[in-house]
Amino acid sequence: MSPAFQRLVIGCDGKVTKCCGDSNRMITLGDANETTIADIWKSEKLHKIRLLHQGGRYEEVPTCSLCVINRHNKGDEWNWLFKEH
Repeated sequence: MSPAFQRLVIGCDGKVTKCCGDSNRMITLGDANETTIADIWKSEKLHKIRLLHQGGRYEEVPTCSLCVINRHNKGDEWNWLFKEH
């Protein structure tokens, strides 16, 4: 399952991003000081990202296109980590 379905990251200032790979905050989903986490989790912005992930279209989300997890996650979840290279 894609990280977009698993977690959010909340900065010390309350800014919410979709994952730890977005440390530069290319995609800010909201501000936890102003919006509930539940509302951010159910937001249209995150929903669109999830739809792209479901379709394997990671490259259409700037930070996701750079993510090593998404480059290797082709339906086998985290198994790629345990394969011999």
